[in-house]
Amino acid sequence: MSKGIVLLHGAGLGGWIWDAVQPHLGERVIAIDLHGPGGIDRREATLARCADHVLEQVQGWSEVVVVGHSVSGALALEVASRLGERAVEVILVGAVVPPSAVAR
Repeated sequence: MSKGIVLLHGAGLGGWIWDAVQPHLGERVIAIDLHGPGGIDRREATLARCADHVLEQVQGWSEVVVVGHSVSGALALEVASRLGERAVEVILVGAVVPPSAVAR
């Protein structure tokens, strides 16, 4: 059982946007590249596929803090919803949150 933080980047960016932040986080932390090597082809990227990709990366974590930047705000909420009680916190940074996500 382990606890960790998953960092999700905004549109047009990559996991590298979290490089300056990661060393300051005292827990297991991963910044996921949603596109590019190991990620999802942009032409095939859907909210569901991106959420599946994130969930694969945190498999085995007992508690997950999900951080979403920009358009990944919606993704962070989807991931947290799928994680259920394993999602212990959601942090949104300058995030886009569609009205349908708030109604949940």
